[in-house]
Amino acid sequence: MHVLPRATACVAVIAAAGIVAACSSSGSVKSDNTGATTPATTPASTSAAPSTTQQATTSAASGQLSKAEFVAQANAVCGSVNAKVQKLPAPSGPTDYPATIAYTRTVLDLFPPFSKQTKALVARSADKDELTAKWISLDQSDFAAQKPLLTQLLAAAQAKQSAKVEQLYSALDKTPDHSQAEATYLNSYGLTECAKLQEG
Repeated sequence: MHVLPRATACVAVIAAAGIVAACSSSGSVKSDNTGATTPATTPASTSAAPSTTQQATTSAASGQLSKAEFVAQANAVCGSVNAKVQKLPAPSGPTDYPATIAYTRTVLDLFPPFSKQTKALVARSADKDELTAKWISLDQSDFAAQKPLLTQLLAAAQAKQSAKVEQLYSALDKTPDHSQAEATYLNSYGLTECAKLQEG
């Protein structure tokens, strides 16, 4: 989850972001239509590919999600988070304490359950290794670097320490940020709502 866009004039506008994503390793969207079809006049054989109904039954039994199911559920999770973020006022500067407190607290509160939900969905995807490498791991790594600074920023804003707030904005601006790469990847996979979280 992308937490902060880059700061402008040492003042970052904090925004929680989304999760999820992935396309094939070549960057192209994978097709779900992998079932082979046979002409109506060709008798079925034991070696024929399973029907769509059989595939759905197998998928349900194993707990694995089809790509369409995964994309729909992940976009729903990301859309819910984004709706909450969009309701928050953007901090206008280092002395805009109410907005800074609201944004920082929201990010710190939203990321853990969001991460848990997206990891659970990814675990049920056929593309889980790719999704983990190109999205989940990057999101968690970025947040791990930002969390201590966000905690300090919340405390500084609550204490109305403008110099400290500005210092922390600057420090956050220098933390790792994979949001653009993640957004590109998520869009290509069909996770458009999750990409919006990365785009801020």
